[in-house]
Amino acid sequence: MGERKWWLDKVTSAPRAKVIVNPVAGAHKTYKKWPQLNRLLDHIGLSFDHQYTEGAGHAIELARDAASDGYRYLVAVGGDGTVNEVANGILKAGSAGDVSFGVVSTGTGSDFARSAGIPTNYVDACSVLTSTKRVVIDAGVVEFHKNGEKTQRYFVNAAGIGFDAAAVESTEKIPKYFGGTIPYLTGLLRTLIGY
Repeated sequence: MGERKWWLDKVTSAPRAKVIVNPVAGAHKTYKKWPQLNRLLDHIGLSFDHQYTEGAGHAIELARDAASDGYRYLVAVGGDGTVNEVANGILKAGSAGDVSFGVVSTGTGSDFARSAGIPTNYVDACSVLTSTKRVVIDAGVVEFHKNGEKTQRYFVNAAGIGFDAAAVESTEKIPKYFGGTIPYLTGLLRTLIGY
């Protein structure tokens, strides 16, 4: 599948970045954090355009379009779902080898950020975007049938089936206004009882 690189490069000489913001990530708190994040990104010298996602799957379209339009630096602001969608958009654009990817985690789980060594505190994560350090990660792909059509979905963190998938499905049905790990633990317990 080839390797993908995280954008953790000096941005002062870099071209303009596209920042994809999921305003409902982190129990709908990312929208409130965005003004401060915007100022932080300006402060570190990042030249960028930003766009909000408008629903499930929209970040895939935004990232694919941005990569196709020549953006070589994309930053996902949101949770693990946003990271997954932006990665899918980049990989579906066809020019993925030319695109670097940064993450500012504002979600409730932040599993990917922890796995990749990206600070889960969004202030620190913004500072890391200008680091000279790059981390190479692998991407996997799953092919499946949906509505009678063969499709594929990439993943950069983990893929699961069976109990794991049932726990995620249960968690998705729980309101995220609690934030943190409460929805995940509740989903796990519901699945343990009913699986």
